[in-house]
Amino acid sequence: MHGLLIDKACTQKARMDRVGHYTAWFDFSKAYDSIDIFQLLRLVGALPIHDNIANTLKAAIRVWSVVIQVGKDRTRPIYVKRGVYQGDTISPILFILITAFLIYLVREDKKVNKIFRGKQQVSAFMDDYKVHAPSEEGIKCIADVITDGGAEIGLSLNIRKCGVFTRVYLEDEEVLDEGEEMLFLPRVRDS
Repeated sequence: MHGLLIDKACTQKARMDRVGHYTAWFDFSKAYDSIDIFQLLRLVGALPIHDNIANTLKAAIRVWSVVIQVGKDRTRPIYVKRGVYQGDTISPILFILITAFLIYLVREDKKVNKIFRGKQQVSAFMDDYKVHAPSEEGIKCIADVITDGGAEIGLSLNIRKCGVFTRVYLEDEEVLDEGEEMLFLPRVRDS
């Protein structure tokens, strides 16, 4: 709900101020299945939780496995090396904790802060990220940060579900035609 309210507030403020506004959305392919287990174990070790809880979580993650049975034949355990175990109640929180650092990366990136001076806004909805920014240059910079940060934990963007929307009020500024693309992101324009 918080992300939806931020989204609405950013859009309305740009509309009321009649300034250029860019919104980009990013989606990761098979996000739950792609998380690197080593990075997940590293995260659990870094959390400010009691050692007993951290050690229990790490032990549980290390023994995540699958056994395939056909008739009476069974395979040996096949240990999971990538992905967050789905169906367990702790999995969503582990996923959110490991992917939340992408927001931190965007907020703390020196190049992003130089361009925006804190005027960017990032929201996460599980594996989807939405970014609001006042310039196209900044959206490109944030796209690079999110792409690189996601790759660090084993995630890759689903290009078909990523895009940029812009509302441009500046008369003298030259903008891309509606059919042109920015980076790898399709672009939609509303004027």
